[in-house]
Amino acid sequence: MMCRFLRGHGHQALQALRDHLKYRRTNAEILARVRAKLSQDLNDFDESLFPSRISDIAMMLQLPASSGTNDGMQVSLLPVGLSQMSDFAKIDDAELAEWFISLVEMRNLCMHNQSLREGRMAKVVE
Repeated sequence: MMCRFLRGHGHQALQALRDHLKYRRTNAEILARVRAKLSQDLNDFDESLFPSRISDIAMMLQLPASSGTNDGMQVSLLPVGLSQMSDFAKIDDAELAEWFISLVEMRNLCMHNQSLREGRMAKVVE
């Protein structure tokens, strides 16, 4: 995990890691529910694992590494212009947070497993 923080934050990696651990403690209950639903060997992002009415308003394209970028990385596209921001405002903050955290955690697990499988640090192209 430290490699990701060094790569993304350079000399501020330690603070970024502290912030990340604080985030995980703050959202521990949500993360536990998410992890209970996910197979630890998950390779492909699957939004259907976390059904929500939010999926109806957040248009997304998620591509696995096998059909993502030319160098074999995953792609995540959320064209904000196709969504009505007022629709998000109608959703309870707790529901929105759980949906978002669930998808981010699933993406992290997919990237982790790809990194282990390929022996290189996987990333997602957004």
